[in-house]
Order: sequence, then C-alpha cells, then structure tokens
Amino acid sequence: MSQTTDLKTAIDAWVSELKTSGSVDDISADLTVSYNRLHSTLGQSADIVIHRLLLGKALQWRGFIAYVTGMVNPTVLDGDLVHSLQYYWSSQALAGQPPEALMTAFQSAFVGVGKITQETTWSKAIAGMMQGNTLFFLDGVASCLLLDTAKIPSRSVSTVKSEPSVKGPQEAFIEVLGTQMALLRSRLPTEKLRFHAQTLSQGAESRIALANLEGVTNPSIVHAVAERLKGIEVDSIQSAQEVAEFLADRHWTIFPQVRETDRVDMVARSLNQGKVAVLVANDPFVLILPNTLMDYYQTSQDYAMPCWDSSLVRLVRFVGLIIGLYLMPLYIALTSINPDLLPIKLILTLAGSRENIPIPPSGKSS
Repeated sequence: MSQTTDLKTAIDAWVSELKTSGSVDDISADLTVSYNRLHSTLGQSADIVIHRLLLGKALQWRGFIAYVTGMVNPTVLDGDLVHSLQYYWSSQALAGQPPEALMTAFQSAFVGVGKITQETTWSKAIAGMMQGNTLFFLDGVASCLLLDTAKIPSRSVSTVKSEPSVKGPQEAFIEVLGTQMALLRSRLPTEKLRFHAQTLSQGAESRIALANLEGVTNPSIVHAVAERLKGIEVDSIQSAQEVAEFLADRHWTIFPQVRETDRVDMVARSLNQGKVAVLVANDPFVLILPNTLMDYYQTSQDYAMPCWDSSLVRLVRFVGLIIGLYLMPLYIALTSINPDLLPIKLILTLAGSRENIPIPPSGKSS
C-alpha cells in the first residue's frame, strides 16, 4: 500500500510539473511543484535531506535546499550557506526585485562556496546532487543553483601496496577522483597537464577523467581514447577494469593492452612519455595506454637506481622470460627428438631420473 501511495505521489508531481514547465526534465518556476517532484522521488530515501527556507529576516523569500547526508561538508552547509541565506539577506535594496534578479544576486554573493553552477534540467541537477553538491531552489525561478559543498568520505593518501619499491616515491592513488587529479597535478606542476571529464552514454557525468600533456601526447591518441570512453553504455562504473575492457583493441589475446597502476610517479612518468591516463572514480588504479612489451618489464624502482644497475636488472628479467618460455621446449627437443646432442653421462642421468615417471617426455611409458 505504501509503494502504491509513493508511486501515485510521484506521478502527481510529474503531471503538475509537465503542466507548468512543458517538459518532465525541465525545472518548474513553481517552488511547490519542484519540492513535490524532489520529495516524491529522491525524498523517499533516508539519506536525502530537503529543507525549506525563508530567506532574509524581513523579506521572507521562499526557497529550499536539498542534499545527500554524509556527502556534504557540514561547516560549509550550515555556516556559509544556510546561515547567510536565513540571516544576512535582509537588504531592503533587494525588495521588489524579480526572482531571476534575486537568484543572480545570490549566485554572485555566495563567497563561501567555491563553485556555483545554474541548472535548468532535473537530470543534470540530480546528477550533481549525487556527487555531493547542494541544490538551491528559489520560488519563481525555473532553475536551481548547484552549490559545491561536497566532502566525499575517503581514506587518506597511503603508500603503494600493489607495486612496492624500496627506493623512489611511495604515494598511491585513492578512490576519490578529485584527489587523483590533485596528486597528478602536484607531481606535474605544468600548464600542459590537461584533464578532460568524460560523460558516459547513460548520463553518469564526470566520473571518468582523461589526462594527457598537451604538446607531448599525440592528439589522435587522445581523440581515439575519448571517443571510446564516450561509447561506454553502462549506468555506472565501479572499477577501472570495466573501463579497460572498452579501451582494448583485441579481446581474444593473452597479452595485456592496458596497464593498471596505483603509483602516482608511474602515471606522471608515462604522461611525460606521451601516453594518456584514464582516471576512474571509486578505483585507486589508473589506466595507462598505449603500451609496449618493454613497459611491463620496467618498474618505478628502476628509475631510482643508477643506469647500469637498472639496465642489468632489466636484462635479467628478459633472460628469465626467455628461459621460462624456451627451456622446457628445448629440453623436450633434446631428450626426445635428437638425444645424441647430449653428453652420454647427462643422458644416463636423465634416463635414471625418468625411470619411475609414468609419462616421460618421449610419450612412451617406461
């Protein structure tokens, strides 16, 4: 019965808004319609707060704010936003002004909020609200203000765990997209560093950022990666591996095509080499592409060692790769196809070791 009542309330709110604004996605100038629309949909969730306000001490304009509990900064919300709305907007010079002028005055005077945008559609307004912003509605205005009050819960920057190294930097990315960009910016303090926010096909806005160095990275690579990101047709992204599957050229291969790392210095070094990085919210691992086979045999610690030492270590890695790939086939070839190439003592030793093996390399049971 409760679900039926909630559905009826939501439908009534949509019908009322359709009558006043002409579109379900457009925000209505009627404050009551906007309040009912938000309250009948998102307001059913326990973490959504919708608070009515009377603005100014004497003028008493009607409005309301809406935000997600736990994703906003309470100091900014209570001290800089609500307090100023309720107590400081009492200037008689604003009396008689149209609502649009009042909204413009509010927008230009919110010095305590770092970023303010004005939205006229519900889709963009709600998407911003889900990212920790506060929505502000004023009666008579067919739009709302998106106030940057976000304070997303996150852990502090820690040391690298997936690719540890004794020497070199130890900073690792965390899950917050803004912190990821800040860490890269601190590592590469240059005006050439560019971050491009990507919007998924289903409207999950600004949850992916494409990073590159302008003038260093080939623009065609940046364009190709951006186009593939735009073609992702999912409602939400929860891990970087989900994005990597859309960026790979060949899916039926055992060789990795997109590298993942949580090292800040590794991503910064890759950007300096002309590569691009894809930062994904909710995942501390950053995607790097394009890559070659050499990239997977180089570590961050190689750059913290002298040239000859790191070159020797890389050579040992390649020798280990060759031994791992060819030693067993070479052994089978020498012992099964042409055993005369081996010394007699070695053949006798091998024959003795194969005495109790049920399936010897020759394929014949002993």
